Amino acid sequence: MIHFRSLRGEVFRFSYEPLMFLPGDFPFFRFSTQQTPAELRNKGCRLALSVLWWALYLLTLLSVTLSAAALLLSGALVILNPAIISKYPFAIYIAEIIHAYGRSFLFTNIAFDVFVLYGLKFFFFRYFNNKPFLSLREDYFLSFFALALVLGRPSTFFSTALIAIIPDSWWLLWPVKYVLLPPLVLIAYGTINITALYFASTVFLLAVVAFPLKVFSSVLKISDNLTQARAQHPVFLGALLRFSYWITGREWPKAKTGPDESKGARFAELEEAARLHQPGPGSMAFGHLHNGPFFLKNEKHVLVMASTRSGKGVSLIIPHLLRYPGSAFVLDPKGENAIVTGRRREELNEKVLYLDPFGISGKPKARFNPLARFTPETMEAESKALAAALVMGEFGKRDHWTASARQLVAAVILYVVTSPLIPPERKDLGIMRRLLLGDINTVLNFMLESDAADGLLARLARSFLQTPEKEFGSILSTAQRETEILDNPFILDSLMASGPGDEVDFSDWHKGTMTVFLCLSAPKFPNFNRWLRLVLTSALDEMTDTLDPPTLPVCFMLDELATLGHLQIVEDAIGLSAGYGVQIVSVFQDVAQMRDLYKGRWASFISNAGVKAIFSLNDYDSAHYWSQTLGNRLFETRSQQQDLFGLTKGQSKGETMRPLLAPDKLMALFAQKRMLVLPEGSHAIVSERVGYFEDQTLIGMWDDPRGGQEKQPEADAPPPVVAPVPQEKDDVFKKREKFSKINIAPLRK
Repeated sequence: MIHFRSLRGEVFRFSYEPLMFLPGDFPFFRFSTQQTPAELRNKGCRLALSVLWWALYLLTLLSVTLSAAALLLSGALVILNPAIISKYPFAIYIAEIIHAYGRSFLFTNIAFDVFVLYGLKFFFFRYFNNKPFLSLREDYFLSFFALALVLGRPSTFFSTALIAIIPDSWWLLWPVKYVLLPPLVLIAYGTINITALYFASTVFLLAVVAFPLKVFSSVLKISDNLTQARAQHPVFLGALLRFSYWITGREWPKAKTGPDESKGARFAELEEAARLHQPGPGSMAFGHLHNGPFFLKNEKHVLVMASTRSGKGVSLIIPHLLRYPGSAFVLDPKGENAIVTGRRREELNEKVLYLDPFGISGKPKARFNPLARFTPETMEAESKALAAALVMGEFGKRDHWTASARQLVAAVILYVVTSPLIPPERKDLGIMRRLLLGDINTVLNFMLESDAADGLLARLARSFLQTPEKEFGSILSTAQRETEILDNPFILDSLMASGPGDEVDFSDWHKGTMTVFLCLSAPKFPNFNRWLRLVLTSALDEMTDTLDPPTLPVCFMLDELATLGHLQIVEDAIGLSAGYGVQIVSVFQDVAQMRDLYKGRWASFISNAGVKAIFSLNDYDSAHYWSQTLGNRLFETRSQQQDLFGLTKGQSKGETMRPLLAPDKLMALFAQKRMLVLPEGSHAIVSERVGYFEDQTLIGMWDDPRGGQEKQPEADAPPPVVAPVPQEKDDVFKKREKFSKINIAPLRK
């Protein structure tokens, strides 16, 4: 008894006995062999055609013998009956006419048979003894003419009678009549017969083999990828299945026993994908499998790599924001995430705030003062981090002017925070900018009198006052140039210490749940990315200052991360923040972006990611990198030899090591609707990318980014059909039928 499972999940149980067709396993004759179907098919063809050759050869010899006997008998009747001729003198003329025609007919018949014998001899001596049978690619025309001489013989009776009428009294007609005309007639008739047999056999195979197999495949759900067996009608169905494999040159599939780990890299099997599927509050959906979200629970970070305008937001970011009940920090380049998910985030979190200086989301504007979180213990480190976020410089170069400008900005920030001359409602980066543009020497002299940060502020002021005037002028100029975004009134309003709108306090993440949207249109990224950098730096600093992680990690959804340039805080957070209750979802367009920005540490984004989602790669280097990451697999190769008429005369098998997915295949297969998911510690999984607007499980949760709330389904409309997913891990192992809820058709491709 054999059990196997179809792609749809149905379980079939068949009583199976080997059924070979040539030589076959018939009800009354069973034959056991270890030979492949190709070898049996070749041996069977040779045996059958050898018997046919001998039959034709003997029939032709019999025809020649009968013709010669008839020729001798007709002559004997004329010679041995003088009585009849003497009694009926006129009969001699009739007898001579009959004898002449009969002799001509028999000679012509013998001539046809001689050429047939020549054609049979050609096959016998040419192929039966020297070469594998049916090697007809060599001497194509000779083989065709020999076959035509043989197959044209059954159609030449009428032509024999016509040729016999030609008189042979003139010696020049003999070679034409008995040497030239017979082979021409045989070749002509043979060509017609070969063509007729070819089309007749084609129609026969289509009508008797291909069409019934198509019907059986559709009705009984029989797949070539699964073990075939006899069911209900063991003789007919089994013979038909075996004949289909024999005639098409395929090997009979073996029962599936599980994945073959010895061949190298592979995709995850159905049961492996089912075990990884863990819906829950902290899970993230990576595409769909069988019309249902495929959830993975991951304690580490997430890496998404896809080209621009590939659907990262609609298929990954927005669906996660619509489901995730924990806190979130969302880098929103277009404001679309805030528009689509804002209402749902307000249902999931206690607070939802929008840092949107230019109002692209249409949501109430909040403000954030990075200086508000300074404490005596952290002010030194915080001032340096803010200065590094504002003064970017050129990454990878030890620039004296950039480093000195950062020191100057950090010193002025410390002065603003610690100076009693500045009221609390004015302590923000706007004041810092005005001090840099004002009389900086006066500010430095005030710093000399300060004992803030254990005298660090005074020491910094003294070093700048002692700097040569020309050098200090260059440092001041660099600091002023790097902080010029604070001159923009919209940016300045979003960083005010007091004013309209709610204030963002990232420490609220330790007290409850909060979502912060950082909205800035993509065209403004090059000019105002420093604002994004300093807000992101402050958010990550807040989470990594104390080891007090929330119940669910704060999801930092960093779309278009590369546009912010190199961020040391992000580079450090990738390696440390998982234990601090931070999960970073970093989004890059290609591997080159990571290499250019993070140099020797770019691989940390990959190694510290618990799940990697790859799709829509447009450059070969990135595709080649992920192709190498997937690894190589030992693939089976086959070479098959066929004869002139399409019959297989033999096949050979081998194995070769190739990438599981070649770079060009990876780029083509995942360009549109598929997603390559690489969970840590598991084989690769192929899922389907589904936009939030197509996801039946998200109906009613999102708002239309074009304006207005998303329409709810009609009351009388049938509920959406959603594939049920196992809620408990134990159920996956107890109820195997739930494996069928995850579609693995893309995995098998």
